[in-house]
Order: sequence, then C-alpha cells, then structure tokens
Amino acid sequence: MGNDKNSDIDLLEAVRKKDVDAWGKLIEQYQGRLLNYAKSKVKQQSDAEDMVQETFTSLLNMLHKTPETEIHRLDAYLFSILRNAICTQYRSRWVRSVCLIQDAYYSKDSNEEINAAEQITSGDLSVSRCVSENEQNALRHQILTGVLKDIISKYKDALNFRDIKMCDLLFYSKMSSTDTANILDQNESSVRVFKHRFLKQVNQEIPEQYKLSDNSMLNSANSVSDIWESTQLTCPKYSTLRKFAMESLEPAWFDYIDFHLTTFGCHFCRASFKDIQRRHTSEKQRSMQESIMSSTIGFLTR
Repeated sequence: MGNDKNSDIDLLEAVRKKDVDAWGKLIEQYQGRLLNYAKSKVKQQSDAEDMVQETFTSLLNMLHKTPETEIHRLDAYLFSILRNAICTQYRSRWVRSVCLIQDAYYSKDSNEEINAAEQITSGDLSVSRCVSENEQNALRHQILTGVLKDIISKYKDALNFRDIKMCDLLFYSKMSSTDTANILDQNESSVRVFKHRFLKQVNQEIPEQYKLSDNSMLNSANSVSDIWESTQLTCPKYSTLRKFAMESLEPAWFDYIDFHLTTFGCHFCRASFKDIQRRHTSEKQRSMQESIMSSTIGFLTR
C-alpha cells in the first residue's frame, strides 16, 4: 500500500551523497510528524523543537559514521530516535511510561522508582565475551524481528485485523488478557489461547541455531513487546494514513486504522495523521486563495 519505502530509500541515498535538496525534502516531510509527537510528550515548545532538531542531527551522524546501516522504515527509525531523546532527558519511570505507545493502559501500580545501579549486570565477564554476547543478542533480535514482520505481513495479506488488534494490545500496550478481551469484546480464554499460540508460533519459526537453550529470550512476551515498540510493526504507512483521511481505504483497512488511531491511540501514528490533516488544510486554503485570485484579478487590473 503506497511507495513510502522506495521514496525513503531514494531520499536517504541522496542524503548520503550530500544532496542538500534531498535533505531539505526529508526534513519537510518528517518535521511536522516528529514535532507533533514531541509536543505531546513535553510541556515546552522549545524543548520539543530542540529534540526534533537533535533527531535529525542523530540521523545525519549515523549516515556519516555508519553509511552501511540499513533503515527499513525511516519514520519508525526517526520516531525511535526521538523517543529515546525524550527518555534520556526525562529519566523518571513516569516519563518512560509516557513514551510508550499507549499511555491510556499504563498501570499505576508499576510507578515505583528504579535504581539505575541495580540494572547493571554484575560479574567479571571479559571484554571479548561481552562483545560476543552482544553480537549474539543483536543477531537473535534481528532474527526475531524478521519472524514477527513475516507473521504480521501474513495477517495483513489475509485482512486478519482481529489478530493484529490483539497483538497491538497484548504486546504493544502490554495489556492484560482480561483488558484486551474487554476492549475487543472477546472471550478472555480465547485471548489467552491466542497469546500462547502466537508466542509458540514465533518460537517455532526461529531457526534452531539461534535459539537459546532455555528459549528464555525468544518466547517471552517482553522480547516481542520490545521489538514491537522499537519497529512499530503494525503502524500503517504514511500513504495509508493519507488514504484513511481521504476515506478511500477498503472497509477492513479503514476499520483497523480507525482502531489504531482512536481506540489503541498510537501516538506515533496520531502525530503523523495530525500532520496529514495540517497539510490537507493548507492545500485547501492555498487552492481557495488561488481560486479567489483568478476570479478577482480582472477587477484589480481595471
């Protein structure tokens, strides 16, 4: 649905070649969405603007230092940088929760303070062993991401949006099976069964050589949630949101996008949709101005 990915690839390739016009186009294309998201998280307009600027600077630094890095979805990549910038500046547990996709279902019971020192792994691991383990974890993360993308792609091809909605709530929002069942008007036991089968399917599709001996990382809901949040697996493309705004999507897709924006309330997509609405309003105003000019210019020159 749309050519967002190809246009992003072309833009990034041009920016890598230091094309100033391409860089300007990339900024124009994404600054509105990023600023909308930042303003929903921080109180000061100036702070939001600084973080958006930092996001673009980080992207440029990455393209310069590691030009071989592949970016599969530029919007997801930029939103992840921005989210991390917000969480870095505001290091409280409350703000980390605010940065999650769905604030509405964040549990107040988990609002305890976190001692950062306690989060550091103890032990005398050698540097080489640490590097090796980091590389292995990165590889497992990459494999798991690929498996999840494949499963969601199949859901979308089959227009199986009921299961995508359950994934959004269970893994993206980290909601309980009870709350998920209530929101989707499903039987709670069927939601539990779906979650169990989904994680089992994910684990089965991991190549044997990349599995841990106890499967602790690969079959945990937390691992799936971490990837869901960082890659925005179910977030629609910008072009799809545009079609939603124009009410030109087929019913199944329209219903899911409506759920994703309103019931689920994805902050990233809401920021993008707000940008679409702003652009649409500007285009209508510009069209109206041109119409008025063309119909009145004759009177002006009399």
